[in-house]
Amino acid sequence: MTTLNLQVGAGANDADEADDGSDFSYVRSGASYDSHTSDASARYNVGTRWPSLAVPKGATIDSATYWCWCLYTVGEYDDIDVVIYAEDVDDADDFATTQDVTSRTRTSASVAWQETGVTPTAFNDSPDIKTVIQEVIDRAGWVENNDMVLLVIGGTTYNRIFPSRSYETGDGSSAPKLDIDYTPGGTAGRVASSRGVMRGVRRGVS
Repeated sequence: MTTLNLQVGAGANDADEADDGSDFSYVRSGASYDSHTSDASARYNVGTRWPSLAVPKGATIDSATYWCWCLYTVGEYDDIDVVIYAEDVDDADDFATTQDVTSRTRTSASVAWQETGVTPTAFNDSPDIKTVIQEVIDRAGWVENNDMVLLVIGGTTYNRIFPSRSYETGDGSSAPKLDIDYTPGGTAGRVASSRGVMRGVRRGVS
């Protein structure tokens, strides 16, 4: 199994946008995963781009976790209610080139992340989003080192706000992160799997 530990490393690789498209920025110092209102102009979605993603076509995504930094906790500002998708394309544009989060085409796969009382001034981790990333890797046009975008869309619980840090906040060390574990496909992956089974048999592992 191969592990990737990634972090947003450029301003054009994260952005937020009002759900109705009325306000967009990829240079804002901070992003809000925001579902506190039914007013689409005040409800925000977040996008993060992962350039040159070193996952080969045919790989199996074993696990994947998205991390974002909670700015602070004040009242309802430590509750998150979002749904995580990926952009359903082979090779995603950055947010300077395509200035949009909300209207990008979403994968069929999605993962809900609902949590109250998250850890303040620290990274918080999502549920496993391997199905979301697998859908992109399985696209006919996916090639290793293409670029992938994750779309974090505000949910429907209208009393939850989760202000988070973007790349532009401070020195970038609290920008969103993504961890991926995958097993390569093809002959190499089958050989590695076979060896693992044989080791388990020899050790008496069922």
